[in-house]
Amino acid sequence: MLIRADSLETAYTSLAEDPSALAAHVQGYLPPEVCDRARGHVVPLLLENSFQRIYRSQVRAFTEAMSRDIHAEAGYLDQATEVLRAMRLAFLPFASPADMFRADLDEVAPHGATLLRFGGRPLVFGMMRSWESDMEALPHFDIIQEATPAFASAFQFSEQFGVNIYTEGPRHGGELLVWDKKLGDLVGAGYTAQDGTYGFDRERLPPPDVVIQPGTGDLVIVRSTRLHAVNKTIAGRRVSVSGFLGVGASRESIKLWS
Repeated sequence: MLIRADSLETAYTSLAEDPSALAAHVQGYLPPEVCDRARGHVVPLLLENSFQRIYRSQVRAFTEAMSRDIHAEAGYLDQATEVLRAMRLAFLPFASPADMFRADLDEVAPHGATLLRFGGRPLVFGMMRSWESDMEALPHFDIIQEATPAFASAFQFSEQFGVNIYTEGPRHGGELLVWDKKLGDLVGAGYTAQDGTYGFDRERLPPPDVVIQPGTGDLVIVRSTRLHAVNKTIAGRRVSVSGFLGVGASRESIKLWS
C-alpha cells in the first residue's frame, strides 16, 4: 500500500501505525528555490569528484565503507562531520534538505530523531545521489543489521525506512518499485541475491506492489526491509538527498544515517 501524504507528519505517522504500508509519497516537500539551488550549485560542487557505484555520490554509503576495509571505515568516520557541513554550506542561504528533514522529524517523532553514531562518532545523513542515464538499482533490501556481522549486535532496529528527498526528478524512467516481500520470504522460497541482500533476479519476481514516479521537490519514504528497486533513468536525471531511518525500542529516538 502507498500512502499519499500532504506532510512529513502524516507520512511518518501512517507508516509507523500501519505495517502494511510500504511507502509514503509527499509531493512538493522541498520549495522550488531549494531545488533550483541544488541543480545550479550544489550538484556541480559536491559531485565534481564523486564516487560512482550504481549512482554518483559525494560519500560512500556507511555499509559500503564498513564492508571494504578498516581504512574505508576510518575514512568515512573521519570525514562525516565535514560532509555534513559541506552540504549545509552548499545550500546556503537555504537550509540543507537533510537538516530540514532531520528537524521536521525530530519535532514529529514522540522521542525525537538524532544522527546514528558508531563508536561514539556521528554518521552522515544526507548523501547526495545522482542517477543518470541507464543507472538503476536491482531488487534489494536495505537492512543495516544484515550488512556485516558487527552490526547485528550493534544496531537493534525493529524497522527501517529509506528516505529520498528529490531535488530533481527524471523526465522519464527512474521509478521506485516496491514489493511486499521480506528477506526471509525470498530466502525461504529459494531466491538468492548477487551480494547477500542486493541483486535479486527481477525476471523471477511478480509485478511490484507499488510504483512511484518521483518528481522534483518530492519526499518518498520507503519501508527498506521490503524488496525494492529503481528503474533505469531514461531521460533527465534523478537527484536526491538520501538516507535511512531506524526505529528502535518504544522510548528511543529515531536514528538517521546514509
